[in-house]
Amino acid sequence: MDAHKLLLADSNEDFLTALAEILSPQYQVFTTRSGKEALHILQREQCGVMILDLMLTELDGISLLEQAVALGLNPKVLVMTPLFNDYIQSAAERLGVAYLVYKPCDLQAVANRIADLSHGLRLAEPVDPHSQIRSLLTQLSVSAKYRGCRYLMEAIYLMAQDSGQSVTKELYPAVAQICNCDSSNVERSIRSVLDVAWKKRQPSIWECYFPLHKKRPTNAEFISRLAEMIRL
Repeated sequence: MDAHKLLLADSNEDFLTALAEILSPQYQVFTTRSGKEALHILQREQCGVMILDLMLTELDGISLLEQAVALGLNPKVLVMTPLFNDYIQSAAERLGVAYLVYKPCDLQAVANRIADLSHGLRLAEPVDPHSQIRSLLTQLSVSAKYRGCRYLMEAIYLMAQDSGQSVTKELYPAVAQICNCDSSNVERSIRSVLDVAWKKRQPSIWECYFPLHKKRPTNAEFISRLAEMIRL
């Protein structure tokens, strides 16, 4: 995630404009009033910090955060809301919200909290790609008890390093060499573990990753999609 990119998602256009003016000298600022558009911007721009109003059009703030987590997107988040209740507090904690601010709020105070979040993001240790891959596979119900899961992890990692390689001719043999097995076994094991995951899947989560797939993605489609999300 890019600490210099900031997403402002708020239903109030005047508030968006005023806050963007304050922050534009320090950040590349993206603004939207739509929850669906906010999710697209997060995916496309990899914004490091998001300022989020829970009352968005098309997709509410809580649903937006849930889908972002499912997609492996982890910006630092400041939530603004005129309403506090146990549900919002619990959801904010569950979804890793850094700050929960009551609206209406002082613009400069919000800008100060954003600076804290951005600074912390710049100082953060790089995410271990294998840990990130493992988390994504867990969300997609890929069980670590199968050998195919290990082969998948290595395949996704290698594909993230070089997206132009052939899955059959280059990727499977490379995974086989790492795991000391035959490349045909790599292909069969990956296919088998994905078959099991597809049967156990949570449709709402899989749709976030593979929105156009009515059938299980092929091995190559699955590997390429996850590799895009942890591109090294």
